[in-house]
Amino acid sequence: MSAVVDPSPIEAMLRGLVELGPRAHAVLEDVLDQVPVHELAAMAFDWEGTWARPEQVIPQGKWRSCGFLTGRGFGKTRSVVSFMIGEVAAGRAMRVALIGQSEAKSVEVLVEGETGILALCPPWLGAEWFSSSNRVIFGNGATASVYTPQEASGLRGPQHHLGVATEIASWPKATRAEAMSNLRLGLRLGYGKLLWESTPKRRNPLIREMLDRAKRDPTRHLLVTGRTDNNTINLAPGVVEEWKEMWGGTSLGAEELDGTFFDDAEDALFRQAWIDKARRSWPSLLVRRVITVDPAITSNPKYSDATGIADMGLGVDRQVYVLGNMTGVHRAEVWPGTVVEAYVKGGCDLIVIETNRGGNAWAALIRGACHARGLTLEVIGAIEVPGHRAGVVYLREINSKTQKVVRAGAAAALVERGRVSFVGDQLGALEDRLCAFDGTEGAPDDEVDAFVLGCHELAGLAIDRLDPRVAFAGIKEMSAALNAAPRGAAVNLAALLGGGNGGGRI
Repeated sequence: MSAVVDPSPIEAMLRGLVELGPRAHAVLEDVLDQVPVHELAAMAFDWEGTWARPEQVIPQGKWRSCGFLTGRGFGKTRSVVSFMIGEVAAGRAMRVALIGQSEAKSVEVLVEGETGILALCPPWLGAEWFSSSNRVIFGNGATASVYTPQEASGLRGPQHHLGVATEIASWPKATRAEAMSNLRLGLRLGYGKLLWESTPKRRNPLIREMLDRAKRDPTRHLLVTGRTDNNTINLAPGVVEEWKEMWGGTSLGAEELDGTFFDDAEDALFRQAWIDKARRSWPSLLVRRVITVDPAITSNPKYSDATGIADMGLGVDRQVYVLGNMTGVHRAEVWPGTVVEAYVKGGCDLIVIETNRGGNAWAALIRGACHARGLTLEVIGAIEVPGHRAGVVYLREINSKTQKVVRAGAAAALVERGRVSFVGDQLGALEDRLCAFDGTEGAPDDEVDAFVLGCHELAGLAIDRLDPRVAFAGIKEMSAALNAAPRGAAVNLAALLGGGNGGGRI
């Protein structure tokens, strides 16, 4: 199955109405007057006939796996959950396995999310979540149980008709192969189908395995590919254009937006060739200079990871310069003085500090270091512009809600485009750490985090999220209008508007 950019039936219908111009409202009202309220309500749950784009419709048949490898926001989760609900309603999937990158994510996305089971299950089928047993029970007796790849042994033994695996590229490295193997071995009821979806991640072995299966036997192992662009109508206005501005023309953009899988020799987000290509000498003039800090979580150097400290600047040409790296296993009573000294010596305008793991404690330590030197610390907000004032040190606290790999990915896109230059011989192991960084959560990467903080501050990077509410704008008002329509003979809405043959296609 290959991705196409044909509209959903409802989108095609709306396009047809737009072409009618001023008559559109009158035509729509005439049609709706003839549709019983219960049929209008049922349309909300008619995935294939009303809401799905053609490439989102998973066919029936004797296939064993169907996967969606697409850009973000394509609608892949909605597709697999909708198909699963249809199989449950038909009685073909009475036992379902749900597995995401963690137990919490499985519940958040597949059960309670905007495109999860509870939101999409029609009221006449019914679905209830029981957290005590980690399963959804449907009105017809079918069950959907939540598992996690972190505990792969939990999938050893249970049997299922259908497995739903989400974001498989993000499954933990240590257990992902065992978890997938156990899941597949448990699909031995009925025809034992596997549904999976993911945004690509370079050199990921699970993605590679799925692609190899689809290549060897495309009739038994279906594959859907597609781009973020395919679903622009359901995403926040302007967000796709902004993503393209940030990542367009980079390998990360090809993964995140186009759904391209790269099977490179390395998992690292950064490349030495990118760094070497953009090298420059020390800039003659900087419009900004900052010290960025990612503090260690303990003060004992025997057990602590390093405190990341980077000296970075912005040139008049808008180039980001990496000027120094002071990362080390520093005690909490030592590194604040190091940071303040570097600030004063470099004529900096801001200290940027990660506060996810320390909160206000870090500002208090830096304030103490400033006081000892006769300086005043001023904490500024997320969008305030720092300046230069005698005796004042400016600090911005960053408490990031975005995944580390996403923040680093935006910085990697800057490096790939040649927007970041590494200067001089005071950078220590920073380049090596960047070129070995694959985004794994929990790895010691304080140098990388400090570098990423500097890129985000100096280049003005911002990571936007999808706003799922945009896709449902006006639904409440439309529902009220439809419910007020008089009852009448059942009609085919698509046919009345000039298309379809009873199958929902326009």
